[in-house]
Amino acid sequence: MSAHNSVVMLDEAWAAWRTTYGFVDDVADAIKTVALTDLGVGETFNVGEAGAPTHRVWAARFAEALGWQGEVVENVIFPRKSGRGYAARRS
Repeated sequence: MSAHNSVVMLDEAWAAWRTTYGFVDDVADAIKTVALTDLGVGETFNVGEAGAPTHRVWAARFAEALGWQGEVVENVIFPRKSGRGYAARRS
């Protein structure tokens, strides 16, 4: 997008993946809290935002922030070592 490409290709499975990017101060605070108290004994934590957006949503947010007017193409099968090409469906 920032390279002014008119098309960005996304693997369909990757585009649907939900990812949370934690603010460093929030993550550090969570680690400090469980490390210095008994709250974390025997527990596992996922430190991140609730309702994390998909990579598809992140891509749309970046496009808007950059003023990018290109096209996102999903369902891309990237080339493998066998040398086969890729197929894409425009979304």
